[in-house]
Amino acid sequence: MAGATTFALGQAHLAVASADFHPGGMLPRRAASAFCGGANVSPELHWSGAPPQTRGFVVTMFDPDARSGAGFWHWIVYDIPARVHRLKSVTNGSALPHGAAAATNDIGTQDYRGPCPPRGELHHYRFTVYALRTSFVSAQTTRRGPTIVRRITPYLLASGTLTGTYRR
Repeated sequence: MAGATTFALGQAHLAVASADFHPGGMLPRRAASAFCGGANVSPELHWSGAPPQTRGFVVTMFDPDARSGAGFWHWIVYDIPARVHRLKSVTNGSALPHGAAAATNDIGTQDYRGPCPPRGELHHYRFTVYALRTSFVSAQTTRRGPTIVRRITPYLLASGTLTGTYRR
C-alpha cells in the first residue's frame, strides 16, 4: 500500500490509499488526460474503516486548483455497493463494480477524465471516498459532482481523502 490519508467526520473516518501514488505525490503519467500525453487511466484506489452501518460508497476526483475558481470535477462514481472497498484502474468507465455508475464530470462525459493542468502549473487532485447509510444515490435530475455531494450529505457516515499532484 503506497500510503493513506484520512479525514474524520465526527468519530468515523476512512483510510484511502493507492498502489499507484503516495499521499501528496505525483500521479503517474498514464493517469493524465490523453490531451496531455497520458492514457486517461484512473489510479487504483482502496479504502478501509467504513462504519458497520455503511450501505454504499461514492468516490470523487476533484481539482481545487482549476482556473475556473470553482474547481474541476474529473470523476464521480456513485452507487458503489458496501461490499466493495476498491476501484481498479479504469479507462472510459470500464470495470466499474457491478451496480456502480459514473456521473457527469466537468468535461460533460460520464467517465474518468485525467489531469491536464496548464503547462508549468502544479495541481492537486483530491480522491475522496464517502461512506453512506444508503445504498443508492437519488440523482435523477442531474448527475454532476456538486449535486451528488449535496445529495449525499444527509446520508454521510464517514469520508477519507487521498490527494495526488500533477504537473506537465
